[in-house]
Amino acid sequence: AKKISLGRPTVTVEEKLFMLFHNDYHARQIFEFLRAETVGDLGRFSPQEIVHRLSRPIRETVDRIRRALAERNRCLAGDEEFAVDHQQQKGRGD
Repeated sequence: AKKISLGRPTVTVEEKLFMLFHNDYHARQIFEFLRAETVGDLGRFSPQEIVHRLSRPIRETVDRIRRALAERNRCLAGDEEFAVDHQQQKGRGD
């Protein structure tokens, strides 16, 4: 397999991300969440891993919302099956 070359890097792995992305607030928020300070720190993550890590708190919060609504005989749009399943589990004392 042929190795892909990106050419000679124009920044070092020690380069501080806040300097490279000083005009991109949202990117800096992601770096803070990942605890990545340098290009090298960030380079350890794949794009998919970054999205997965960032979305985890959202997924967990939506699950808490779904459970709390189900316990009050309510649900989100199209989420009736989850609500019924959750109610049945709660009814068994799980």
